[in-house]
Amino acid sequence: MLIPEVHAGYIAWEEYERNQRQLGENGAAQPARRKRVPREGRALLQGLAVCGVCGRRMDVRYHHRRGSIQPGYCCKGMGNTTALPTCQSIPGDRIDRAIDELLLEVVSPVALEVSLAVQQELEKRFEEADALRRKQVERARYEADCTRHRHMRVDPDNRLVADTIEAEWNEKLRALRAAEEE
Repeated sequence: MLIPEVHAGYIAWEEYERNQRQLGENGAAQPARRKRVPREGRALLQGLAVCGVCGRRMDVRYHHRRGSIQPGYCCKGMGNTTALPTCQSIPGDRIDRAIDELLLEVVSPVALEVSLAVQQELEKRFEEADALRRKQVERARYEADCTRHRHMRVDPDNRLVADTIEAEWNEKLRALRAAEEE
């Protein structure tokens, strides 16, 4: 019996559910829902078109029509494993034109401006974070150098002070290395 949120897990419950959904989408046991990698050609729905009759993925075929190469979506249905005829075949030029219009409608100039503004803001924040990291490295280097100078100036006969400053210097060097790695 599963009782979520009772014990701390390795990952959050939402991340676990996201992983499970991704595994389901990637699963080879569901060939009708599995996404395929698009191949060469200009059809927009390669690997995405699903047959409205049987629910299987539709293949793309290219035909010479009116002096150009036009895509067509074809569902073989059970034709791959049996001797049954193809389920359906649809010319792809009209479908691709409708997808073009829908895409241009969704990706309006305002949406592009917003996405560019978000991208610029993210770049600005990244640069600020990078500048902070550089300052942390500079500060760690300065502290390590100061501690090294103190260690060099200590009287060698005073071993307790020298050992204490050397330990502090080693700690500063570890902090510098960690800041440089980050």
